[in-house]
Amino acid sequence: NSRGLLISKRDEIERKLRDIGSLPSKIQKQYQDAPLSQLMVELQRTRKELKKYSHVNKKALDQYVHFKEQREALEIKKQEVDQSEVSIDQLIKSLDKKKYDAIERTF
Repeated sequence: NSRGLLISKRDEIERKLRDIGSLPSKIQKQYQDAPLSQLMVELQRTRKELKKYSHVNKKALDQYVHFKEQREALEIKKQEVDQSEVSIDQLIKSLDKKKYDAIERTF
């Protein structure tokens, strides 16, 4: 059972590491050989610094990306509508010309 817990914890840590992404090699080298006590102090300091930003919307980046994609899709639709408007205007002008020509031939 403890083996299962350790495997579960390892999987969770690996998932978190994947979510964070890769570290720049400079930073990786800086902390690679650091003692665990130094890393723990650095981690506590960093967490304290991050608490200052707890009011910041953590989903803002995801929302920005989503809204940007929506905007791009709407801009494409607007271009299509604008092109359709031009085509419809040309069709109306053509039909008006044919109508006036037909009226002139009648009289």
